[in-house]
Parts: sequence; C-alpha cells; structure tokens
Amino acid sequence: MTAFSGRANIGAAMTGASFEQILAAARLAGAEEFIERILVAGLGVRDIVVGYDFHFGKDRGGTPLSLAAAGAEMGFGVTIIDQVAAEGEAISSSAIRVELGQG
Repeated sequence: MTAFSGRANIGAAMTGASFEQILAAARLAGAEEFIERILVAGLGVRDIVVGYDFHFGKDRGGTPLSLAAAGAEMGFGVTIIDQVAAEGEAISSSAIRVELGQG
C-alpha cells in the first residue's frame, strides 16, 4: 500500500487509486478537507448515515455534528444514528466484527 502525503495527492487518490490508497489519503486529510475533497468532490455524496460516535479525518478531528453542519452548507444530508443497545450491551460495528469472527 502506498501512502499519499499532501493535498495534491488526495485528488490523485480519487482518480483510479486502490481503496487502500484512498483510505491512506483520507487519514492524512483534516476533517474539512476530508469532507470537501473526498466526500463531496471525490464521491459526490448526497446523503450519509453515521453513528453517534463517528469521527473522521486527521486525528479523528471531525464529528457527526461537524459533518452535519458541513452537509447543511454544502448540500448533502446527514443522518446521525443514536447508540443502540440490546440486553444492556451497546451494539457496535466492533462488537459485530468480534461476533462474526467467533462464528
């Protein structure tokens, strides 16, 4: 996997690079850059659904609320899913992966 380093390379990542390369570029982008270059310009999102504890961009600086604010400004919808629990235990993607791994 090749890591991209810098603003110009994020645009390059969106034009024919592998999924792993795009993820590497996304990790280097600040939250605002992630929204503008990857979600809007690169993927053309119209609506996005995220969990209440979703964080994105460099140092996980973006939050569901900052994403919703950007969506209102840039014209895409954001739905934030509240925490879900069953039998007193939070249901998360991490917990689901553990359960699937155990068969």
